Amino acid sequence: MLDHANEARAESVLDDLQEVVFQADEAGHWVFLNAAWETLTGFPVAASLGRSCFDYVHPEDRERKRELLRPLVRGELAYCRQQIRFRVEGADLRWVDVFAHAIVDQGGAVTGIAGILSTSSLRAPGPGPGPAP
Repeated sequence: MLDHANEARAESVLDDLQEVVFQADEAGHWVFLNAAWETLTGFPVAASLGRSCFDYVHPEDRERKRELLRPLVRGELAYCRQQIRFRVEGADLRWVDVFAHAIVDQGGAVTGIAGILSTSSLRAPGPGPGPAP
């Protein structure tokens, strides 16, 4: 268990990262986002917590990305890696690399997902649809 000083240090380290560290519940609602979320998307962390992660995925991609994440949430995959078009404040788009893994309780049930979001190095951000990653 972390004491207050270690907890503050861990929070400081997370907030200094350029990558977004996230956690979502089994329904896909954000329960944790570090400060890099606002840098990546322009959306405030406080306003994003509790919202569906799919609210930030490009509308044309939402259903397909839900289908790709379902095996993770059902416990059929331990992790996944994808590229996703995320909405950015101001109606812009950005390709984001997503690495997510299932959070599993002691009984083996998936209780959510956690992972990292980073600006994609494989595709330049752009509004046009591209081939599915």
